[in-house]
Amino acid sequence: MGLGPYSGIVEVHLGETLPFLWDGFLRLIGKDKESAELKEWFTNLQRIGFIEASSVQCIGMHGPLPLEQIFQPTKLAWGVPNLTYRAEDGKSVTLVLPCLPVTPDSFFAVPTDAAIFAGPGWGKTTFLHHIMVKYCKSNKYIPILITLRRPSAIDDLSRLVDMLTPLKKLQHGIQILLLVDGYDEVPTSSRKLVSEKLLKFQAKEIGRFYLTCRDFYQVFDLSIPSVRIAPFDEDDQERFVGSFATAFGSKIKPKEMLQELRDRGMDDLLHHPLLLSMVCIVKSGSMSLHSKSVLALIERALETLSFRWDEGKGIVREEKLPVDGKARVQCLMRIAFHSKKPQVDVRTVMEQTRAQLDLLRWEGLDERQFIEETARFFGILIPKDEESWEFVHKTLYDYLAARYWVEKGQFAPWMVANWDSRAAYAACLSYDATEAMKITFAKPEWFPAFTEMLSNDAPFDHLKIATDFIEHYNIYPRDLHYNQLSSLTASVSMARDCVHVSSSKFLQELASECCRHNSIGAVVVFAYAIAELRDRGQRLSQTDYLRARERFSENFTFTVDRGGNSVQISIKNMIPK
Repeated sequence: MGLGPYSGIVEVHLGETLPFLWDGFLRLIGKDKESAELKEWFTNLQRIGFIEASSVQCIGMHGPLPLEQIFQPTKLAWGVPNLTYRAEDGKSVTLVLPCLPVTPDSFFAVPTDAAIFAGPGWGKTTFLHHIMVKYCKSNKYIPILITLRRPSAIDDLSRLVDMLTPLKKLQHGIQILLLVDGYDEVPTSSRKLVSEKLLKFQAKEIGRFYLTCRDFYQVFDLSIPSVRIAPFDEDDQERFVGSFATAFGSKIKPKEMLQELRDRGMDDLLHHPLLLSMVCIVKSGSMSLHSKSVLALIERALETLSFRWDEGKGIVREEKLPVDGKARVQCLMRIAFHSKKPQVDVRTVMEQTRAQLDLLRWEGLDERQFIEETARFFGILIPKDEESWEFVHKTLYDYLAARYWVEKGQFAPWMVANWDSRAAYAACLSYDATEAMKITFAKPEWFPAFTEMLSNDAPFDHLKIATDFIEHYNIYPRDLHYNQLSSLTASVSMARDCVHVSSSKFLQELASECCRHNSIGAVVVFAYAIAELRDRGQRLSQTDYLRARERFSENFTFTVDRGGNSVQISIKNMIPK
């Protein structure tokens, strides 16, 4: 993938960095080793590594960004062994889970080799790239990046280690910083060879290595500490969103965007670097995702974690079972639907996996092997302990369950007992969510489900829902406040403002319908609708403007409370262009 407008910047850095790295490498191995062929090989290896490390591009971005513009220091967590799972060779293996997170600098200060684990999209590769870029001009370390999925990577690693093996001690205090990325991305035979070479490197004590690997893959024959990429905390999230907005010229307001998603129960997405990147892409509206609905984000996230993440890297994972990704997602959907919470007991996992496998054309499929492979590949449903598994992201869990509900033909709005996120997503995935929306007006505690449908572009009859929406606020006026300040001014507020997430089409329908109703609810909703339309650069139609002028007067002005910030909107502001 090309670097586009950043290629010139990278070339400048390369011109400064490669000679420096070559001189350091010569001092380490001894001047007598210098040759034109060796210099060409080493320089090419470092050029590729530096180019890979210098930029980052998330799926959905039009182009890459320089790493330093968007990278947030990913914290790492030293682990404690408390999870046992069955590895690919059938042996019982202990997974190391996180303790207290530490900064990259604190982690690097510990002079040790390490295996760095995390699921897909958590930032393992980005962390190694950060180390590569940070120490490429160091007088003490020579960073060398080996990306194992590259065709020549195993040969390059073997040559490097074999070249360093004769060294008896460190020369001039220089250490090799060997960064090996993607242990899980190569076949078992290649992983064993990588382990063999790293073991030889470790024995010489001429530097340290960091090896990245996806969760639930076995690292063969290496006795090294395991660390994990820690989730983004709230400060990390805000810094990342701010960096994204600056880099892309987006108008995203980090605190407001993050709080909105937390209020909607989607904070689990914000801890994951890849998913937070995709949230920014969706919310900015400036990338390839045209809808700003979170449902669009969830669909894209699932597609990315399940299919496109490896595809984008050109990786074909080693499989022991001949089952495609679609069948694996269908199994996850079934398990999610038949569980009451994201943590699922192992019996349910295996029973539902077996039931789904029985529908497939392949014979002799082992359900445990199938679901454990799926955990390694996707990182969506993973073993939590010996008694249970867990969906890592509750939002994806709700979405998967909703898809199964709809695709099995079992979703019926009038049969829903609890209108939660799962039910709201199911309505959005159906062909017509009108009845579902009408039902959620029946109880105040169901209203958030209506907001979720509205914000996720559910298909519905706009006129019917506009009428029922206004009637809802007539029935529950305590959610509204209207204060007539003078004959031409009034202040209004709405306890649960869902108007701002509405489509412009629905806002126009609301404004039009409100002019036909003589109620406090209609007036307040009208004020919020025209304030939002004005912010989007839109006006009323000629017919609706004349109705509004007759209903209020041309100079009537509303003061609208929008989350503690008051804005003023006058009827004359909405004169058709």
